[in-house]
Amino acid sequence: MNRFINNLSEISNHYDLFIFDIWGVLHNGKSLYPDIINTFQTLASLNKTVALLSNSPKIGKQVALDLKKLKLPSNLYTKIYTAGDNFFHYLNTTYNKNSGSWFVLDHSNVSTAKTTLIENKLTVSDDFYDAKNILIASIDESDLNLSHYKNLVDFCTKTTPNIYSMNPDTHVITPKGMLARPGLLTKHMKKLGLTVIEHGKPSKKIFGDFLQKFKDHSSQRTVMLGDSLNTDIQGARNANLDSVLIYGAYPPKEALAHYSIQINKPLPLLSHPSINSVKDFIHQSEIQPTFYLSEVKI
Repeated sequence: MNRFINNLSEISNHYDLFIFDIWGVLHNGKSLYPDIINTFQTLASLNKTVALLSNSPKIGKQVALDLKKLKLPSNLYTKIYTAGDNFFHYLNTTYNKNSGSWFVLDHSNVSTAKTTLIENKLTVSDDFYDAKNILIASIDESDLNLSHYKNLVDFCTKTTPNIYSMNPDTHVITPKGMLARPGLLTKHMKKLGLTVIEHGKPSKKIFGDFLQKFKDHSSQRTVMLGDSLNTDIQGARNANLDSVLIYGAYPPKEALAHYSIQINKPLPLLSHPSINSVKDFIHQSEIQPTFYLSEVKI
């Protein structure tokens, strides 16, 4: 039965592997949340394994450096795996590298996708009109109406290139408000009938590949902690894992964005939503976590 818990100590005896989302769960983009270090240290003292699974288009090594700048040392978690890692894994093992030139949509060069493609000896074009493959790493976070991408979408509709995405998130909630993520663009493309291969949560690909790194851990004793119903919690369901929805920093990432879109009305941003507010946000959602927790603490 779904239930609210006050801290992770209430469920720590039930799990050996704790998988954390990063943005919105460990930090807000500027600083770590208050009890992250203590929680990770306490879990380690209990012989628990801590791992990080992110929809970032950056590779894990880049994200680890970002976390180090936020004063989260890498010795407090076992592994970190991202949507970027997952894409390049499939690029090197599955995808046809001889399928023509690539165009990388990476607003403000958030990731190193373009450089990594070149290192893999692939042809990268600065103009999508020359490309046979489109890789979406990041978009203009302020462009919630996707007005900057009309020409790209028109081109894809007419020529049907191979389209890949390294971040299925549609929105992120920050102190600035709601910001756009690549999933917003790919969702629009799919509505137009385009095929987009997405890497990241909630795909079974990223969970399956990540869990292969923990073969000594039972799925029944593994739990996913995240702030997104559509990616973290749905992804955990797809992988047959228990889950914890972290709801306290902001309204659940897509509980607000997704629900607001569904009813076509804006919902208020709450800096510290009450339990009743959270219940209201997710009342109509079919995606339910195993547990609810206001913030990561133990």
